Amino acid sequence: IEAGETPEDALHRELSEELSLAVTIDRELPDVADERIRLRPFVCQILPGSAFRLRVHDAVRLDTPDALNALDWCPLDRLILADLPRDGG
Repeated sequence: IEAGETPEDALHRELSEELSLAVTIDRELPDVADERIRLRPFVCQILPGSAFRLRVHDAVRLDTPDALNALDWCPLDRLILADLPRDGG
């Protein structure tokens, strides 16, 4: 988060810069942290007409919350996955 930026502003900026993606933020999930990092997760919806254009990353993958559980995640990411809505909203 840059100086003067809200977490929501930072999320919109990062998604735009790295993925050329525009979203609406539905809600913020509980923060997760350890001694080195704090993550502020959000549930978002991709805006109609917004498409991924990778600028920084080599690939992107969209999956259901249940399918995501099969992937290898860092411990803090696993805590976020536990809070994801299962109904798509």
